[in-house]
Amino acid sequence: GAFVTAWGSYGSGAGQFINPGDVATDTSGNVYVTDGANHVQKFDPGGTFLAMGGGGGTANGQFDGARGLATDAGGNVYVSDLYNHRIQKFTPDGEFISQFGSYGTGTRQLNRPSGVAVDPDGDVYVCDWANHRVQIFDPDGKVITSLVGDAQELS
Repeated sequence: GAFVTAWGSYGSGAGQFINPGDVATDTSGNVYVTDGANHVQKFDPGGTFLAMGGGGGTANGQFDGARGLATDAGGNVYVSDLYNHRIQKFTPDGEFISQFGSYGTGTRQLNRPSGVAVDPDGDVYVCDWANHRVQIFDPDGKVITSLVGDAQELS
């Protein structure tokens, strides 16, 4: 519980934040931070700025409200793209791999995905905020199940 360190300041430049949403570390100890305005930033374990990824928009690798963040055992980075209603997957170096989800209420559809987590098997858990559910996907974006009150299997 002892304070260790802090970094960042208000702003839109490298190492600055306006609306930070989530933080995650990878297997090398690098720290990733989502920011609704500054998208995704990567820092080394000591807080030195390494890279900024994304930009505003709807194309692959762009965001409209980068929010939730998780990494998998291979170092890949998953980011929930709140207002584009999707999850985007990147290499540890920030290269776009894939995305899944689209706006809606059906299977594999999302409405403001806010949180994301990856379990040891690589399954991706998505807090589908406005649909009031958690959807579970495989690493390639195929729906495994959806949790709505009582667990309901999806086909």
